Amino acid sequence: MVFLNWVIIVLIKSLTFEKIYLLLSLFAMDGSVCFFMAFCTIAPSEKCYAAEILMNENPPTLSIEATNKRIDQKGLTDTIKKLVSFKTRYEFSPERPKAAMYLKKRFQEYGYEITSDTLSFLAILNWHGRTRNDVNHITFTSNNGWLWRSYDRGKTWIAQSGQLGRFLGFFSLDDRHWWFSSWNNFIFRTTNAGKKWDKYQIPDSEYNYIESVNFIDSRQGWCCSIVGIEGRDGGKIFKTNNGGKDWKEQYFTKDCGFWDICFITADSGWATGTNGMIANTINGGQNWRCQKIADEGGFHKIKFTDSRHGWALLFSYEKGGSLCYHTEDGGLNWRSMDLGNKTIRDLPDFVNASEGWIAKGNLRKTQDGGRSWQQVLPDNGFSRALSRDSASCVAIANNTIQTISDNGQVLSSYKLPQLLHHTENIIARKAGEIYPDSLIIIGAHYDCISEDPFNNAPGANDNAVGVAALIELAKLLKDHRSKYTLEFISFAAEEHGLRGSTAYASNIQQSGRKIKAMINLDAIAYSDSSDWIVEIQGDSLSTPLTAIAMDNVKKHTKLLPVRVFRGMGSDHHAFQKIKVPAIALYPKNWFSKHGHSMTDQMETLNIAFASEIIRTVFATIIGLKKNSL
Repeated sequence: MVFLNWVIIVLIKSLTFEKIYLLLSLFAMDGSVCFFMAFCTIAPSEKCYAAEILMNENPPTLSIEATNKRIDQKGLTDTIKKLVSFKTRYEFSPERPKAAMYLKKRFQEYGYEITSDTLSFLAILNWHGRTRNDVNHITFTSNNGWLWRSYDRGKTWIAQSGQLGRFLGFFSLDDRHWWFSSWNNFIFRTTNAGKKWDKYQIPDSEYNYIESVNFIDSRQGWCCSIVGIEGRDGGKIFKTNNGGKDWKEQYFTKDCGFWDICFITADSGWATGTNGMIANTINGGQNWRCQKIADEGGFHKIKFTDSRHGWALLFSYEKGGSLCYHTEDGGLNWRSMDLGNKTIRDLPDFVNASEGWIAKGNLRKTQDGGRSWQQVLPDNGFSRALSRDSASCVAIANNTIQTISDNGQVLSSYKLPQLLHHTENIIARKAGEIYPDSLIIIGAHYDCISEDPFNNAPGANDNAVGVAALIELAKLLKDHRSKYTLEFISFAAEEHGLRGSTAYASNIQQSGRKIKAMINLDAIAYSDSSDWIVEIQGDSLSTPLTAIAMDNVKKHTKLLPVRVFRGMGSDHHAFQKIKVPAIALYPKNWFSKHGHSMTDQMETLNIAFASEIIRTVFATIIGLKKNSL
């Protein structure tokens, strides 16, 4: 019988696919498993559909219908409670590694191979530059709660750890008066160089990120915000006349959210926004004029050296990264300029209208307002540059702050041991039986953030529920005979710029393995919508995967699917950047007032909604075939 099978293999190579399918069916009825194995060995893998079909047959308990009744909502709830019980899963907290160890044990329970993808990064969030009233004073903050000060233009540094959490916006007026903005409409102020901080909240019924704050003296200042998710519901500008104790809404627009604000006098100010918008006022904010400067993307940074010369940094996925825009007439007209690197996330720092510095890998200087750039030092891991004066700058290279002259001489160097952070992605793997080098990834970030992350960052919805769903899916799929390798990844440092998923995606590119699809689970259990709308977010490359997910929502859940192009910045974006079909599923209005807040607790969750999303993802995974995407 075995000999006969091998003879047929030789003959079958010349047959049409219709005839091949017929023969395979006949042999399958006869139970000739050896034929299938031999055929899969000799026939081209791309054409071995019958073997795929055979491999896609799952035990009855893994059918979609049966599994829909098996989702363990109590187990899901218990996992979320366990994660929330850790004092905090803030990335820079000692509790984060404890959460990682817990996740490893949970995936091991279901027989998965566990590996860790270790990464390190500098915990710097923002340079804040020279103070308005004291050019010798330089400050910068880090997202692990440290604030660094120099009173001698960067020669020496003083470190201060108040465990204040993540700074969104920071402004230093002089060596004593500083302000920073945080989550959920909070403004913090110190009048004694950080020895004591006062906390104020801007009253607002809507959820806001207070992205930037700016003062012209100790009493008069402005801040700006995005309203809703990524400014989807607009932007606001607020003003204070008493140093930040009380704030009054000065301007609101639905056209864009505001990322950054800059005033050079009590009258002249600018604010940058989403949807390619820049706003300007000439009367202290009583009236604002919005201009659409770019067709795609958002302006994240803006700076003026005088009333006429300014620069704004645009970030756009459609345009391939970052672009800089420059004005020489006070913002009436803007032109784009090439910075030579589209991965730059900071504006060049200009000491005057002509001279400025920029760092991204290498260190460069301009003497014509950014029209051309000259390399000062080659790539040494430079990540930030701040103009010290026209002849030198302060730059961060790897884990040091260096003062560097315009001829490349290092004048001083200061090591920052507190800023280098080590973390890990947790990967639970089940090897594919036909295509082990083709991956299906289901991901969820296990770090969290709040306005007081060091002491309380519960992160029930964002994102303990996503990780709990990941574990539940791993349990449901542990017996699934998958053609492709399944990886359930708990990503680190999502709240700090998608660090974990970006590092993983970069490693995959270099490994030669292929990612067939990526599904991201982030904040899937909060919904204030009575119609149970689920948003499926994906770019144009993800259209087939989005269609499959939407079809499964309609077939297997009571949710109403709505497609959203691109959407929120979460871990699936790291995969979209490397041209992988990647989607995320969110409840409508998922963020609301509990997002990135200490109120993100168990009682705010809709576990039934999360279960419906789990059903969708399960059906999508077991339904994926070789020619589906």
